[in-house]
Amino acid sequence: MRIAIVVPVAYVEGESWDELAHRYIPMHHARHLAALGHEVHLFADGPPRVFAHDGFTVHVLHAPFPAVGGVVRSPHLIRAADAIHPDVIHLHHLLAAENVAAAVRTGRRVFAEYHGGEAPRWRWRRALARWASARLAGAFFANPTIAERLRRDGALAPDTPVHISPETTSRYLKLEPHEAGGLRVLVVGRCEAPKDPDATLATFRAILARAPDAQLVWASASGADTDRIRAAMSPAVNASLTFGPVPVSKMPATFASADVTICTSAREIGGTVLSESLSQGTPFAAFHLPTFEALAPRCEAVALLPSRDPEALAERALALAAADVREEARRHFEDVLSWAAIARARTAIYAR
Repeated sequence: MRIAIVVPVAYVEGESWDELAHRYIPMHHARHLAALGHEVHLFADGPPRVFAHDGFTVHVLHAPFPAVGGVVRSPHLIRAADAIHPDVIHLHHLLAAENVAAAVRTGRRVFAEYHGGEAPRWRWRRALARWASARLAGAFFANPTIAERLRRDGALAPDTPVHISPETTSRYLKLEPHEAGGLRVLVVGRCEAPKDPDATLATFRAILARAPDAQLVWASASGADTDRIRAAMSPAVNASLTFGPVPVSKMPATFASADVTICTSAREIGGTVLSESLSQGTPFAAFHLPTFEALAPRCEAVALLPSRDPEALAERALALAAADVREEARRHFEDVLSWAAIARARTAIYAR
């Protein structure tokens, strides 16, 4: 199968474009599709050149239009992708309505991937996004509730085929060693509402009530979340808690060193923390959220609680920590959440 992957992200003069986060995800996507025997071409903006990379071909073209919110209007990339006569065009950034519209007008089978953002603010762009999405062969989301929200907001057509696909980045391609020792509990989450720190601290206290010697580690991508936890923390919790946020480069080792990961967020978030945890063989406990259910519906190393009860969450997490499920966690990651698994799943969808 000949596959064209289009990445319409603005190039900034002097940057190393192939190392940026918004490009290395498509690069891994392309590499693993190529490993399955597909002819893969990736199209991106930057100083013009064409080169081979990890089994696929990269086409870099100069962008004739300015970026809008970091995403480029990219008819030049769409035309270049169409010129190789692909069986499939996979377009990153679903909400770049002009790009999706240009791609579907080629008459090719086009898939688009959601990478963040809200429905277009202007009514005509929202209508364009809805019109273009109705002509897609499929749209990929890591979070099923986002697709529902975009439909409600009129930016995604009611009959667009939606596929749930894991969020994966390069940071958990390496398996770090797990060293047995005292009980270590990694807690991740978001504190987006006034009561969220209270729920997180209640989980901390519930763990310490059952395992007084447990070492707690709090990790968040947001420094503001950590500040809220610090402000609400009690002396009893303080004695057992190590603070994040943890640098991205150290996240695999952080997950690998834990006996269990707990996500305390009661609001819908991406599935990255679940993938990160299972990639290192660490079981995962959380409140039930649609994203987690979609990515791990039947995994013995994952516990999803229907209630928002910190006591029940702590009890279930500690049971997972004591269970022999690290191999099951790794197996689920390799079979469902890894880049190789994503490439296999997308190949099957492309071929329908």
